[in-house]
Amino acid sequence: MENIMEKEVFNSLAKRTLFFSKVIFTFLIISLLIFINFLDLKEKTRDSRYLIFLKNVYDKGDENLGFENFELERVTYLENKNRELSLLHINSRNKLVRILNGYGAPVDRTTKGGGEAMNKFILMANQSLLKKNKESIEKLRNTAIEMGFDRSGYRNTDQLATVDSAITMFKKYSASEKAYFVKGIDTTLLIQKLDSAEQSFTKEKSLDQPTDLNQLNNQPNPYTEVEDDGPAELGVRKSLFSYKLEFKSVCFYENTLVVSYSERQGPSQGRLQEYFIKVPIKVDSLTFPSILHFAGFDKIILNELTNHKNRLNQLKSTYGYYQLKMVDSMASQELIKNNDTVSILGFDISRRWFPLAMFLVLTIIYCLLYETLNRAKQLQYKIISEYTSDETLEFMVDKKVIRFSIWVITPLLLLILALYSSLVHYSFFVYGVLLLCMLICSILGFVSYKTSLRL
Repeated sequence: MENIMEKEVFNSLAKRTLFFSKVIFTFLIISLLIFINFLDLKEKTRDSRYLIFLKNVYDKGDENLGFENFELERVTYLENKNRELSLLHINSRNKLVRILNGYGAPVDRTTKGGGEAMNKFILMANQSLLKKNKESIEKLRNTAIEMGFDRSGYRNTDQLATVDSAITMFKKYSASEKAYFVKGIDTTLLIQKLDSAEQSFTKEKSLDQPTDLNQLNNQPNPYTEVEDDGPAELGVRKSLFSYKLEFKSVCFYENTLVVSYSERQGPSQGRLQEYFIKVPIKVDSLTFPSILHFAGFDKIILNELTNHKNRLNQLKSTYGYYQLKMVDSMASQELIKNNDTVSILGFDISRRWFPLAMFLVLTIIYCLLYETLNRAKQLQYKIISEYTSDETLEFMVDKKVIRFSIWVITPLLLLILALYSSLVHYSFFVYGVLLLCMLICSILGFVSYKTSLRL
């Protein structure tokens, strides 16, 4: 009878030792899972910044990311980058504005593409825009179709667009490119042609017949500039664009500046007759940052995505199939997931107070573990070396290295994982309690391990 009771006490102490080791190991597994979830949250939060950025680029749309829409921003960049070229370009812009204003053309910041307006005063262009300008002039010359159709305010609204689509658009507009800009205008010839047009309409010549203006367009004129800028400079106001004619736009291609205008729409009118004036110009070039640099996007994220191509590839491989409408909620879902409750011994604990609850429970567990091994030592029971069972996790107390890792090293590891994985900033008192509990657990664990070597 006495042997049976001793055997029961022996088995009880051995099972308690194994159970306490399991609890410590369970806390380690839970903390590792929380740590992995936290790393996933950090990655998703970082990626969501990139994805929201890419979504905003896609939503902006091709029309609103046109090269011509950010000319004023490039003028400022040119002023900071190359003062000499900037002075030539700005002087040409100012001269042209004063001349056109003198003839009644309402050239203001809106005309130049300020805010959300479409730019109708193009004195900067990349290769594709130069080609587009040339095609527009040829079309105007041959078919007299109205120029400058306003598509400002357009946005991509494709509800099925994916992250892959946004990455493709980002790559399209994120590269630096060479831009060409006007640095000199033949203002003498421009004034001559504008005066000729003024005289033509003052004399009420037929708008459908060739005028002196067309003859001037076909004459080869040497490039000349004047110090004064026409009627506006001299205080004389002309009315070319005030009543019968409407100013449309300014653009250039190769070494030619084109000012286009048309009849003003009146009652019972058919197709409006359009006209254009061509004058020679001087053009220079400079490499400018990407369109996205001037479009008001976050430059830090832009530089990160531009300079690290692997991030784009990683985003494409991980989220490429995601619909863009899912991007906004992705970070919030991960944050909610990371703040779910944690179950400890069947009780749900707030993620905020999980570290404190865990270490308080661990302190009790380590005290019970120390008491169990101390009792076995007093009874001289070899509960470590002589106990055998069919439990899978028996190796946790059977192997010295594993036993040392779980009992001694785990408290420090748990503290590091818990604090690193937490989004909460605790008071100094809470940090002090956590540190004290960790030290108590480690000391009791080490003493218990030393005791277990004799059992």
